[in-house]
Parts: sequence; structure tokens; C-alpha cells
Amino acid sequence: MRESLPLPRIATVLYTKNMNVVNVCLTHVQPLPALMQHVDLLVTPEQAISGPRTAVVPDSLFGPNGSALSEYAQLIWLFRNIDDVAAGREFIRIFHYRRFVSQFRPKIGVPAVNQPWSVCIHPDELGHFDECFARDRGSEIFNTRFAFPAGVLGQYAESHLLEDLLSFACFLIQSEILAPASVAALLRRDVLIPACNIGVYRRQTFKKIFATLDRASHVLSSRFFTPRTGYQRRNAGYLLERLNSHLILEMVESGEAVSQFGYNVIVSEGADVKHDPFPMAAE
Repeated sequence: MRESLPLPRIATVLYTKNMNVVNVCLTHVQPLPALMQHVDLLVTPEQAISGPRTAVVPDSLFGPNGSALSEYAQLIWLFRNIDDVAAGREFIRIFHYRRFVSQFRPKIGVPAVNQPWSVCIHPDELGHFDECFARDRGSEIFNTRFAFPAGVLGQYAESHLLEDLLSFACFLIQSEILAPASVAALLRRDVLIPACNIGVYRRQTFKKIFATLDRASHVLSSRFFTPRTGYQRRNAGYLLERLNSHLILEMVESGEAVSQFGYNVIVSEGADVKHDPFPMAAE
């Protein structure tokens, strides 16, 4: 049985009636000061992160293999508490300590060497993107879509262990989390939204998607999950990312969510970025 965690005391900025977005930053290091001015809530697995607006959500909340979820452990906690965290707000903006979604094509920065869907900016240039953290919006915006030549299956086989994805597909069907047709659609997609958990979600969209991801996270305690080591140790997070991307695309395709995709921006001192859709796992 999963451990419960009380909702931490959350201090937020002083809102005005025109502010309809709560800004949530996922991090495992102390964010840059230039980023902190945009943060209403930091969510982190690390006790060492300091700040008046911090929720410490340890991976152990999800059992002995909780760290395999990567930042999805913290995101599922956020989902379970979203009506308190985002009380009175229509939208939730999620960003990482060094990664965010820009609604406009960046005019500065350089393409990431090994992430063609990303643009890298220097930490000193973050101030040019203040608008990307504005607390008033009229619509959702999701991260960049990218078509992989070998599709989702081929890309997963290249970067991870294909047997993990196939076992996860079986779990989704046998647990009746997704219909077989939806699982088949996930596996045959050629388009993925890397780092798809960042962006601006309407609260109801976030709740619908993460209700499914919460159920899917129970793969950790099933016979379909195999703990890994090294780069693959966060395999459950990689699997939930594929599902997260698929659920966004399904909602866009059905008209339930707006078809608006932004640009993936990475705050880095160089353009040679580790080929990893989970920046929290890359350190």
C-alpha cells in the first residue's frame, strides 16, 4: 500500500483578479534566481531544496521502486492535490528547473546539438522569456511535437529496453486502463511530445490525463515491471512519458484539448544536451 503524504503549507504570490495560472516548477536542485520570481510552488524530491513555496515529495511515497517514476512521482502527487494547489485558477503551468515551453519561436538561443526539437539559451538570457511565465492565459499550450523516423516503438528500442514498453502495453490492457485500440494507437505513433509534462494545462485537462497516469503508475507493483539500473533505472518515468504524450495527442485529435504546441527551451551553458527527455534524470 502506498504511503500517504500530507499537503505541505503552500505560500503563493499575491494574485490579482486577472491571474488565472498557477506556476509549478519541478526541480531537484536550487533553481536560478531569475526563475524563482515566476514560481508559485516548487515540487521536489529533495529535502535540501529551500524556499517558502516548496513541497517536498519523496520518491518513497510510491514504494521501494518509486524513484523509477522520475518526476512523475512528484507530478502524480501534484495531481492528487491539484484542487488545493490551483484553487481558483483555471490553468496550471508546469516547467522544470532548466526547461520550459515558449509560446513563440525563440529569437535567441541555439539549437540543441542532439535534441533537434529543443533550443538552448544561456541562463543570462532567461529574462527575455518572462512572458512565457505570465500568470494570465486564455488557452492551453503543450510542448513541441517531434516525428521520429522509426516511430515511438523504434525510438524506444533505440534509447531504452523495448521489452519494458511492450510489458507496459500489456499492463495497460489487462488493467483496463486503456482500451486495446488506444494501446495499439500509442505503439504505432510516429509523433512523440518529448518532456510532454511541461506546458500549460487547463485544470480539467490535467486532471483527466493524470488520473490515467496515476492508475498507470501502479505498474510498479505489478508483474509487468522490472527494476533496472544505470540509465534505465527511471524506466517507469520513460513509460509514463510515452503514455502522457499519447493522451495529450488523443485529446487534441478528438477536439477535447486545443491544438496549440510551443517550443521546448532548455536553460544551459552549451548546446550539447544529454539526449534524455527527463532533465531531472539527466544529472
